[in-house]
Amino acid sequence: MKFFASIVSAACSFFIFSACSGGTNYMGTSAGDGAITEGKPQTIKYETGITAYEVNDDIGTLTLEGFPENTALYLSKTNPTDTVIKAENTHYISDGTNVSFSEDSSADTVTNPQSKSCGCYSMQLAKHVPRPNRSVLSDAVTITNFPINRKNDQIDPTDPNVLGMTKHFFLDVEFDDANKNVLWWSEGTVSLEAIGTNRNGDTICYVWVLGEVTAHSSDGSGKYDFTEETTLTTADTPAKGKVNRSLAQEYADAFVKIYELDRTIFGSEATQVYYDGKNTADMDYLSDTGVVVNLLFYDIRHTKEKVTTCGFFYGKDLLPNEVDYQTITGKSYSENDAVCKYSNEGNYLYINSYMSDNTGSVLTTLAHEFQHMIAHNMKLVQTGSDGYSSEFDEMMSVSAEDLTFFALPKIKFSGETAINSYMSEYQESYISNGIEVVPELRSKNLHYGAGFSFISWLARKYGVGVIYCIAQNNKLDWAAVLDGVASQSGQKVTVDELMVSYSTDCIVGMDAGGTFIGTNPLEASDPCYCAAENYGYPLMTIILSGKNDATTTGFDQSSDVWQNKFSEAGDYGFVELSGYELYDYDKYMNLRPYGMMLHKIGTTETGDNATLTFTSQKSASQDEMMYLVAVPPKN
Repeated sequence: MKFFASIVSAACSFFIFSACSGGTNYMGTSAGDGAITEGKPQTIKYETGITAYEVNDDIGTLTLEGFPENTALYLSKTNPTDTVIKAENTHYISDGTNVSFSEDSSADTVTNPQSKSCGCYSMQLAKHVPRPNRSVLSDAVTITNFPINRKNDQIDPTDPNVLGMTKHFFLDVEFDDANKNVLWWSEGTVSLEAIGTNRNGDTICYVWVLGEVTAHSSDGSGKYDFTEETTLTTADTPAKGKVNRSLAQEYADAFVKIYELDRTIFGSEATQVYYDGKNTADMDYLSDTGVVVNLLFYDIRHTKEKVTTCGFFYGKDLLPNEVDYQTITGKSYSENDAVCKYSNEGNYLYINSYMSDNTGSVLTTLAHEFQHMIAHNMKLVQTGSDGYSSEFDEMMSVSAEDLTFFALPKIKFSGETAINSYMSEYQESYISNGIEVVPELRSKNLHYGAGFSFISWLARKYGVGVIYCIAQNNKLDWAAVLDGVASQSGQKVTVDELMVSYSTDCIVGMDAGGTFIGTNPLEASDPCYCAAENYGYPLMTIILSGKNDATTTGFDQSSDVWQNKFSEAGDYGFVELSGYELYDYDKYMNLRPYGMMLHKIGTTETGDNATLTFTSQKSASQDEMMYLVAVPPKN
């Protein structure tokens, strides 16, 4: 996603000024290691109301004309590409005149900051599933004489004895974290403990709780003794890691609301599936739970000391398991076939029972994972695509968490919420993570903070309708984002325009007293309003640098909303965000794909012209985009 911008969408809160560059060569000053780079002069004239000014990629010396005295100067460097720009190919400021610099130091690289680890992650495993490479779902052949027909064998939710029925399930695949080797797969017997229905009496979800489990070696050669206790309990008050029928029903009822909210914004889950890589069938034929969403509670990671996974969605469940594959195709299962051996054949979300006593975490996990299920249909099944990036999908799922904050009273403003665990972590290590995480920085847990920061900014900059547009168009990754913003704003945008707007807000919102992310409820004028008008909830205001608590919401402290969301005292009564670190003007490091590095330069000393000298250790990359951000003193 390369982009180059001289103007920005009218929906943005500031403008970009594209300055003129001179025609003569300029020999830059020596860099820290003695290297010398050539650059050209450029002049920027101050314009009232302009915040970000584009700096040429061949810059040598930058002249600032007419900037008021004591204008605060910042530099935003962004990388609008999917590859790393090496530190030695990025610019830094080495000298200047008529500028009071923020620090007096020598040019050098910045050490990678160590990011903290959030306490709870969710997984989206759909990318591991082989998919047919087809143009659109409608091109597939849907047979009428499907060899399997479970429509008449499906659960009757009106049966008074239906609760307590048991069912065999395939469970997760366990990995050796050090070597990433599959150690075993699991299977178990689960009990139906709750049913969620909507106001019309339609069945929305089944809640299953694990009663028994057996673990197998990956090659099927033997069984392991499984020492974990069962998840299901009949106790009136479940102990940690246990789920009783009453708690299961609470989650069923909560999911009904999540179901309606997520579907309003993100789309719908699959009702048709590819069963052999080229043909489709209604899910009703294959699944004994039909198109109903299943929530399965069990101890996912089997290591209570290190709980990191709250839940997951696995795309394998939309394909036949090994036994049914043989019935449907008449062929034996092989690893090359577009099926998954241990599919449960339906819409399933898996929830860690060890987190079941932590209501906020489970509710946000349900919203998060259901978005993954919807995206699997909207972005893969419906379009015939063979995959989208995990970074894009996780970004949309943390947006689902963001959007449900005010919709579900039991999600408190505390350590359970995304703003605390995602935003604050990302602020401390943003230069290590672009919006798309580079391969050498990937671990089993993606850096959710990068996606959360960007998508929550988009939702508040353009309105909730932009999330609807991104989620429901027929595009993937950055193409989906650009198309969604264009649909919402009515104007085409580029990646560069978005990133300069975003990076500038990260600077101005932090250092100049502005609000990085503010409340922007859906407006009737939004192009996507008609489709998303039933959403109807405000967004949490996020102050980039400062105290985020009840006072940032606009709700009166005596209101029910405040009491439900912010009544917890102690350490989690508020979260203090430090803001994005502003590095010295002469620091540099690798620019991550779709990443940024923000710098504090200093202030202009007088109203006369000021100059800034730019250099780089080696030849500067043309992919690096730079913007001078200028904030004049307040009158």
